[in-house]
Amino acid sequence: MEEIFLEMMKTSNESYEKTTIYEDGKVEMEILKRGVLSKEEKMISFIKELKEQLLAAYDKMLITYQEEQDSTYRVSFNQHDFYSLDLYLDIHLMVKFNCFRKLSVFSKYEKEKEKLESEKQLEEAIQKLDSYEKEKREIDIASLGNDDVMETERNIISFQLEESDTFELGQSRFFSDTIDLPEDLEIPELLEFVGQINLKDVSPYDTKNLLPKEGMLYFFQNPYIPNHFYEFGKVIYSSNPALKRQKVKVSNQDMILNLSLKEIQNTVEKFSDRYVEYNGQLEYSPFKGSEYNKIYGFFNNCQLSEEKIKKISQKYTVLLQLGSDIYGEGVTTFLILEEDLKNRRFDNIIYDYNQS
Repeated sequence: MEEIFLEMMKTSNESYEKTTIYEDGKVEMEILKRGVLSKEEKMISFIKELKEQLLAAYDKMLITYQEEQDSTYRVSFNQHDFYSLDLYLDIHLMVKFNCFRKLSVFSKYEKEKEKLESEKQLEEAIQKLDSYEKEKREIDIASLGNDDVMETERNIISFQLEESDTFELGQSRFFSDTIDLPEDLEIPELLEFVGQINLKDVSPYDTKNLLPKEGMLYFFQNPYIPNHFYEFGKVIYSSNPALKRQKVKVSNQDMILNLSLKEIQNTVEKFSDRYVEYNGQLEYSPFKGSEYNKIYGFFNNCQLSEEKIKKISQKYTVLLQLGSDIYGEGVTTFLILEEDLKNRRFDNIIYDYNQS
């Protein structure tokens, strides 16, 4: 008795096509269409190659076709039923034209494997980012009383940003896909590069004398993950002058802006400028001050009240604010305690992003 190697069935309404392939390469085909049954027999010349390929692909088919449950197309092989149009068509065309071809499951499996690996990496990234979110420092103004007095004017280092085609090694820049790092310094895992400031560029304008005179400050923030909200950042200071350029991953290609610093200056920010006239009276505007790209000055967050802005500005130093000319209505701020800045402790940074 001839031993069956593989069976295929295509069913639709009251019609079917059945193909039986035997170990010796013999093929029997039955077609029932409109109540009429027809049969055909033929031999295929590639039975050996087909056997070898199906056996090599068997484990991949178990994974790739496990979720396909359309019973219209069924391929029975090695005591297992696969419900796959791809597999059915691959073998059907081989039989029809007596021509061996590579099964599409191999390429489909690689895509599925890439998808599973990507999902696994995303899951691991989310777990790591969740831990970052739990560990981040929050703004704390509970220790400040209502009688604390805040000065009304502050010296700031302000700067403009403009697009640049090229950067010298160690040049200050923001939203670039390259970073200049010492070889012994690693980019924080999963975080996205915001920018680097060469302190030689800004320290001449530092009338508060809090910043290091030389070295680099590197700014990072959480990546964008769909359906997950994160808000944390990190700042790294390095005094090592031996820099090496490397590429950085950027999840949003639209944010590769390659911006350099220009018009750096020491100027005065007045808190009184945050009041605007409305119906003949001056009222506090939560959006005033958001236009600055700056170091130092008053904190800005359009979601917070004037009282809270004053309290935060009393306690924390603005290490960097990137204003609304970059983010539209949004503002990104890195806050630090003055004592930490004096002692070059950048591990306790507070990151804040807000928009209306």
